[in-house]
Amino acid sequence: MLLEKLPQGFLPILDENHALGRTSFEIIEALLEVDISTFILRNKNKNVEEYQQYIKEISSIQDSMDFNFIIHHHAELAKDSNCLGVPLTANSMPITEARKLLGNKKLIGYSAHSIDEVVEAEQQGANYVILGAIHPTPKPGPHPVLGIEKLIIACKLGIPVYAVGGINATNIHIIKQSGARGFCALRSIYDGDLEHNIMKMNLLWDGRGVH
Repeated sequence: MLLEKLPQGFLPILDENHALGRTSFEIIEALLEVDISTFILRNKNKNVEEYQQYIKEISSIQDSMDFNFIIHHHAELAKDSNCLGVPLTANSMPITEARKLLGNKKLIGYSAHSIDEVVEAEQQGANYVILGAIHPTPKPGPHPVLGIEKLIIACKLGIPVYAVGGINATNIHIIKQSGARGFCALRSIYDGDLEHNIMKMNLLWDGRGVH
C-alpha cells in the first residue's frame, strides 16, 4: 500500500525559510544520515511557478539520493510530480476534488485543527491527517491549542494521525503514547544544530536517549 511509505514516527517539514541558510540538499543529506527518507516539502514564499520549478529541482536528485517527499498544499503540482502526494489545508482545493485530480496513485492528507475536521477529512477520503497545534508554538496563529487529550481522541477514530505544533524533545514520548502514527516538526529541527536535532528527535521517538 502507498500509505506504508509514510513513516511511523518522524515526518519532518523541509522549509528553507526556517533553515538559517542551509540548502534543501544539505537538509535532505542530514535526514538521510539518520535513515529519515520521507519529508514534507514546503515553501510559502514561492509563487506557483517558482514552487513548481523548486519541486523539479528536488525531484532531479531523487535518483542519487533515495527519498520520498510530500508537496504541501498544492495538489495541482503533485499530479505530475514524483511525490507521494499532498497534505491539503483549508485554503487548498477540497479533498474530493484533489482525489479526482490525483486518483489513488497519490496520498492525500489534510491539516486538521479540530476533531470535527478529522472526522470530515476521513469521510471525504483523506488517507491521513496532520492535527495541531497540540502544544503552544512561538508563532501565534488562528488555530487553538488542542492538547494531548484531543490528540488521543483523534487517534482512536481510525485514520492515521500525525501530530504537529510545539513538539520537541521533552514531549515526544507523550505524542507516541497518544497512538499517533507520528509527528511533524519545524522549529525543533532548525533551531540550533540541524544534524543533532534531527538525530535526537528520531531517537527519542524510537525510545532511545541521546546526549
